[in-house]
Amino acid sequence: MRKLENIANTDPPDSDYLKGRIRNKTGSQDGTPVIEQLYGDIVEAIHKLAAISGITENDLPDNETNSHQVLEAFGKSLNSVDDFKYENLLLQEIKKDTDDINLVGLATLNETDFAIALTDSSNNSYLKTYRFNGSSFEVIGSIFDLGGSQFVRDIATLNSTDIALLITGIGGELLKTYRFDGVNWALVGSELSLGSSTTNRYTITGISSTDIALAISNNTPNEVLKTYRFNGSTWSTVGNPFSLPTAGESFSIKTLYDNAICLVGDGVDTIQKYVFDGVDWAAVGSATSIPGGSGTYARIGALGKNDIIFIDENINTLVMYRFDGTDWNKLNFSYDLTVSGDLKITELTSGIIIIADSNDNLISLFRTLILK
Repeated sequence: MRKLENIANTDPPDSDYLKGRIRNKTGSQDGTPVIEQLYGDIVEAIHKLAAISGITENDLPDNETNSHQVLEAFGKSLNSVDDFKYENLLLQEIKKDTDDINLVGLATLNETDFAIALTDSSNNSYLKTYRFNGSSFEVIGSIFDLGGSQFVRDIATLNSTDIALLITGIGGELLKTYRFDGVNWALVGSELSLGSSTTNRYTITGISSTDIALAISNNTPNEVLKTYRFNGSTWSTVGNPFSLPTAGESFSIKTLYDNAICLVGDGVDTIQKYVFDGVDWAAVGSATSIPGGSGTYARIGALGKNDIIFIDENINTLVMYRFDGTDWNKLNFSYDLTVSGDLKITELTSGIIIIADSNDNLISLFRTLILK
């Protein structure tokens, strides 16, 4: 997508036209003239769509090689307006066989499929895969038993087939990779030991097809953000650990885009964006407080590059925030939702959110609709 301000014979950017404005081209040729009245608003609309979608112009012509940034901006902007509503399309029970099964994590695989991690009272854990067919959930493949004495702490997406599991096993915290072939799950490569702690709490999110971010809370002397990479056979640390200023008994972290996350701490409820440059993590913008928060379960879901949804049991309402480059601003949206336990949130595709309540072991599906 070409940068308008780099094109000759255009008006410079100003407060009305942030990317500039095209000018009339005079000439005696017949046909539809290339005039500002006809094309000015079209060009301005394209640049506005790019801005609200978080797209930076690459200053190249749109094509198969350079990517179609105009089309990308149209697609992403559909869920980037200030007014939203959510429609509760489905509430479906996902209990395995017994009442002592707890849902401990969700991970998106593709636009229709997602994996759930279940753990029973004896610390036996299972992976189960679901597909949303447009009207209901259906189980695909087989239920995978991870074996005894393996309690799943968290689950994160790496790519359309691979997930990372954070497991408390014999000897401490372990990081493992599992792959789904459409029918069965299988362990891939070797595990990585993260040590042992009786007080630390761990949360992970996938930040690329090979990397995860891991937030450690209840840590001494401070909360820490770390990065790990899976090369197809082994896990290893990447870059430097980052000391988090946000305290909390545990964290909720979600990936906004590659190497960028949003983090919220339980009992604190401030939103902060962090970006990883391959070596170090850095905070971006300010930490924004969420009015009425501070609940035990503070959970977020990412809706693209700049938007998140938030809920905790003190609020019992889904709310939405957008990052403007400096601050997180609350949008004109809310959805009442009674919380009875620790919620898990993942996004299937643009605007379709899966929300699961670990106490009730239910999956709820919500779809984003633009208000007309």
